[in-house]
Amino acid sequence: MGGPQREFFRLLMIEVQTSMGIFEGKAGQVFFTYDQAALDGHKYFQAGRLIAWSVAHGGPCIKALDPSLYQLMCGQEPQLEQFDCSVLPDPDVQSRAKRILQCKTAEDLSALQQDLGDWISECGVPGVFSATIGDIAKIYAYVVKHYIFLRTAKMVNQFTEGMNGFGNLWDLVRNNWIAFLPCFTDMRTPLTKSSFKAIFKYEYSPRGTNHREKEEDTIYSWELVLNLIEDKLSEGHLRTC
Repeated sequence: MGGPQREFFRLLMIEVQTSMGIFEGKAGQVFFTYDQAALDGHKYFQAGRLIAWSVAHGGPCIKALDPSLYQLMCGQEPQLEQFDCSVLPDPDVQSRAKRILQCKTAEDLSALQQDLGDWISECGVPGVFSATIGDIAKIYAYVVKHYIFLRTAKMVNQFTEGMNGFGNLWDLVRNNWIAFLPCFTDMRTPLTKSSFKAIFKYEYSPRGTNHREKEEDTIYSWELVLNLIEDKLSEGHLRTC
């Protein structure tokens, strides 16, 4: 690809991210907007088609999706219990998500149910009213999944349909999601410890087996390494090599 063509597609990807009204959030870590007018206008489809057009012609991809959102779009199950809610674009949702995380006692849970129970239930978690403290992490994960993915499912589907307009490109991405991770997410953006952990899901052997004990020792050591790295870096970020 020549210089002018490469520059054209680079600018096109910037326009798709910033000017079509279908993305929101921090640069390099965006989510889909919930915009029914844009949905009716097929803007999500157009964006997917433009991105596929760029990729099909050797141009850049968007490199801007939140990593957890990207994984959900690819049918994966990231550890949303570790999701960093500070990246959510809505300050009110940020505050409510933090409130869930701060729930540590039975008194906290009772207050949470009274203050935010209806909202959490509307996020697809009606069991919040019968929950225990041990359920808080899962409730948080469900709320995050609702907000960043399920709430905008129609927008996501229209976007992926647009990408599939070029040789079923999204199906290829979905089936090879790890290989395409650098294309759809900004790998240059520093990762916090929590967002780094959210990318991975631990698969343990059955309890009581020798393999399980070794796996737990390995994960414990891995957590120590992450803590050491985060403590050493002044901004608390984990940079990719």
